[in-house]
Amino acid sequence: MACCAAADDFFSTTHAKRDLSWYRRFGPLPTARKILHALGEVQDRTFIDVGAGIGAVTHGVLLLDAKHVTVVDASHAYLQTLLEEARRQGYTERINTYHGDFAEIAPALPKADVITMDRVVCCYGNVTGLLNQACTRATWRICLSFPRRAWWSQAAIWSFNLIQRVRQHAFRVYYHAPEYIDQCLVDNGFVPVKSDKSILWSVRLYERR
Repeated sequence: MACCAAADDFFSTTHAKRDLSWYRRFGPLPTARKILHALGEVQDRTFIDVGAGIGAVTHGVLLLDAKHVTVVDASHAYLQTLLEEARRQGYTERINTYHGDFAEIAPALPKADVITMDRVVCCYGNVTGLLNQACTRATWRICLSFPRRAWWSQAAIWSFNLIQRVRQHAFRVYYHAPEYIDQCLVDNGFVPVKSDKSILWSVRLYERR
């Protein structure tokens, strides 16, 4: 759980309050918007939102009448902030929250129609374990955002990790090849059905065959 502890420390109350302020002023970040757009109709669907942050995707699917969202995050501060916003929007009865590393606690979670992971893949060194566990919990779809294959994305990751080393902070981010991510999901019975890109990020929707 060392990576989980590092994430809990890095994604602090200060980060959570800043992100919530942005969300309330401007709405979801671009990757969350793309995920919500890719998902389409979500009425009466159940979700697991992994690494939900302040809950942009969670709040978005609940606004679109999703049945229930199980939220998993390694940061206590973000979970508390997500629940604060859920209370403000009136959705707390349709949310359950879990603190911890999804790859480790997934077997104890209920299955869901859809799993979403917005900018989560890059937080995992063991991406294979993360994706394999996601595939065991999702009965219909998985939607991810992750750094795209581009030199500037990889340079941004290298620069962030250099700053982290200088600050002597344990949290790191990772680049995983999109082809490897695709293959992990295909090996578990999922195929890509939609994709989108921004300058830094790829968003892909996978569906169980």
